[in-house]
Amino acid sequence: MSASRRTARSLSSPVKALPAAKTALPDIKTQIDSVLKGLEWTRSRLSDSATKEALDSSKATLVSVSRGISLLDGYKSLHDCLHYIQIKQFSILLSSVRTSSIDDTQIEILREYQEQVRTSVDSARMIVGRLPNEPTLRLIETRWIEDLDGAISIYQKALDDQNSAAARIAILKLSRVLETEPPRLRMIAIAVRPPPPRGGGRG
Repeated sequence: MSASRRTARSLSSPVKALPAAKTALPDIKTQIDSVLKGLEWTRSRLSDSATKEALDSSKATLVSVSRGISLLDGYKSLHDCLHYIQIKQFSILLSSVRTSSIDDTQIEILREYQEQVRTSVDSARMIVGRLPNEPTLRLIETRWIEDLDGAISIYQKALDDQNSAAARIAILKLSRVLETEPPRLRMIAIAVRPPPPRGGGRG
């Protein structure tokens, strides 16, 4: 049996089983031809200088948008880390350490705040690692995180020693970070927010 007859027989079997395939096969061939022609056209256009320029411009725009989104996510997340511990009332903390010594009834609430700050410090460090890999940018954020970490270390030792004077110093150091950094981070997050897409609404 010739190769052409074998091919015809192999095609006739599925066509008999599914009559719709008889009309579908030419359509598939047409679609494949169209795809190949489209790919060939695209390849020819890639050598065109105007097309290359448009692609390069689009790439730069996408990189810029990606950086903006990364910054927005990072600074908003850093702000949220500080807001989590900022909402605690410092007056309550200060009143708890104003006495000459910290009694056992106050330790629980003070320790709870210590752990919350530690969690925020750890989270902030991970978030900084998600920011664009720009040393100066990351260094600025790392500084206040280290200040926060140093303050909470003093705070922890003060609680261990039941030293109310040292605890007050630590709380004041914490308050300086929480007074200055959240507004700054919020302003940066607003500044780096990508503009809304144009042309999406009705005129």
